[in-house]
Amino acid sequence: NYPKVVESLRQRFGRDDLLVEVYVRELLRLVLHNASNPKEKVTITKLYDQLESHIRALDTLGVTSNKCAAMLYPLVESCLPEEVLRVWQRGSVSNSESPDDVSKNRLTKLLQFLRYEVEGEVRIRLARS
Repeated sequence: NYPKVVESLRQRFGRDDLLVEVYVRELLRLVLHNASNPKEKVTITKLYDQLESHIRALDTLGVTSNKCAAMLYPLVESCLPEEVLRVWQRGSVSNSESPDDVSKNRLTKLLQFLRYEVEGEVRIRLARS
């Protein structure tokens, strides 16, 4: 009976297609929130935590493969506050790689850049306290 119950629960609640939709919708919600409320600033730490969580969940579901990175990168980039986006664009990667590699690497490098920004914010807060 136990294997049948587990299989039944997987069929009902373990639908990867729905989970992917949920995480993509959450990313879109972040983009829309930042676009419609530019004066209501979300801290870079909170933004990074949300982005990292959703991207990691999508990666677990197999979504951040080469083709999906091309879709996810602009979404993540659109979530960023303008000043963070400017800093990112100044240090952006070159386009000498193949198109698939560029998208995947750009997404990885953007998340890495955001992690460094968050770590820098923490250090600044510690220095000022």
